[in-house]
Amino acid sequence: MLKLFIGFCFFINATLLAQNHSFDQKVEQLFFNVDISDHSIAMTEKLASVKDISFQKIPSSASTFENQTFIGMTRFWYEFKSLPALSTPFTLGIIDMKSNMLGKDEVINDITWELEFDTKETAQKAFEELKQYFGETGGKPRLFRVKPGLASVEYESTGSDKYPDIIFHLFNDNNPEKKFKIRLFMK
Repeated sequence: MLKLFIGFCFFINATLLAQNHSFDQKVEQLFFNVDISDHSIAMTEKLASVKDISFQKIPSSASTFENQTFIGMTRFWYEFKSLPALSTPFTLGIIDMKSNMLGKDEVINDITWELEFDTKETAQKAFEELKQYFGETGGKPRLFRVKPGLASVEYESTGSDKYPDIIFHLFNDNNPEKKFKIRLFMK
């Protein structure tokens, strides 16, 4: 009986690990299979080496954000036109990373992933595709809300140390071009 119980526990543990591993892989596929959880400057080089991504490094001596000044901040800007994980077409994909010095090390402290669409219908289709994409992994949509101009869904993977929570927002940018965007946030 004890062997049966131990076998059952092993099976459950392996199943949960596989789901969380799959969830982590899905997140990294949105970043062209680059592990973005370590926040090291090395991941910027890995992304820059990906085929079909344009890259620009924008150094700045100082930057102010929310009344805090960051000395030596660098911005890493990536643009792409297609994403293997998504079949819905988009006009522009952006990964925007910002770094600053932490002691003697330069670390990434902000990552924005965004897709831009010309029409609301295409953006909504991509949003639904992303919801299904993460739903396949066992990621549980914890929160889904719709307000005028904004829809968001939050997924959690309780066993993932790398990406425990991710949030997608679908919104209409209030700029003259009236672009629709999907933005990924990580907690």
